[in-house]
Amino acid sequence: MNITDTTARVVTIVVGRPFAERAGEAAVRVWADIVLQTGAETQTHGSQAIEAALASRFAAAALDLAPIELERMAEMLADPGMGRLVVTTSDGHVLGTVPIEKPAADVIHAEEKQTAAEQVEPSDPERPAYS
Repeated sequence: MNITDTTARVVTIVVGRPFAERAGEAAVRVWADIVLQTGAETQTHGSQAIEAALASRFAAAALDLAPIELERMAEMLADPGMGRLVVTTSDGHVLGTVPIEKPAADVIHAEEKQTAAEQVEPSDPERPAYS
């Protein structure tokens, strides 16, 4: 998707004030760089792969984020309609921006696709038939 495409959305991820005050300016910059780099490098990945990349990069930078924060951020970065990623502070200061080219919205990420044939049913004889 071209960033001039009128259907492309700008996705803005905001650094929360409590995190910024607790972590300090240098850590906020590292946080923003990780988000921007991950967004740019994982354009064709699903949210699970993006979440794993974020977790790994934040851990390497000694930045501790709650699992729900990683999950929500990954969902935002996996948005197939995103044409530009912007990271800002809570007062609106832009820390960085990158153009994003995503595949068409109908592309399903193989890592997150599970067909009925791939689902494994437990073979526990005690398992009720209606579970």
